[in-house]
Amino acid sequence: MNHMKQLFTTLLVLAVITAFTSCKTCGTCTNVSDDPQDSVDVITDEFCGRGREYSDWVTIHERTDWECTEN
Repeated sequence: MNHMKQLFTTLLVLAVITAFTSCKTCGTCTNVSDDPQDSVDVITDEFCGRGREYSDWVTIHERTDWECTEN
């Protein structure tokens, strides 16, 4: 009986962790265009992703001088 409680507790903890890590996160990154031919001064890129996918998008944008915020 005690093993059953431990198994249930472990499965419950894993389910909660999975639920929170699989949540989709959305962000917006902006950059100022320095191209005189561009009709828009501020460029905006919105994206959504989960976990590493989301953090990779933010990293790529920030490495090229974009400013990102989480929505």
